[in-house]
Amino acid sequence: MGLLHTVVCYINPLGSMRQFSGPRAPPPTSVLAHVYGMQNLYTGFIRILAAYNIDNAPLYHLAILTYVGTIFLNGSETLIWKTARFYETKYAYLPALIGLVWLVAQRDWYLP
Repeated sequence: MGLLHTVVCYINPLGSMRQFSGPRAPPPTSVLAHVYGMQNLYTGFIRILAAYNIDNAPLYHLAILTYVGTIFLNGSETLIWKTARFYETKYAYLPALIGLVWLVAQRDWYLP
């Protein structure tokens, strides 16, 4: 999903920032969309590398941190900074929570 959103951030930068529509949201800009797209790009590549090398503990833990980071980013933007509303960010929480729960629950199975 993150890699697909990267493409959207570069093709339709202003439309891709629709989730940042809270009461304190800055005006959407192409630069902000490109930064967000780049963050999605490296997060997606970390997750692909971790999936390919599933028994590599540092990569596994780095993949866990990408999900924690996604939850933290959207949570802080929604609850602290008020730049996003939960309605728009709910679709970012779902895959992040599923991925985080799965990786933590299955850690002993994948790592020696």
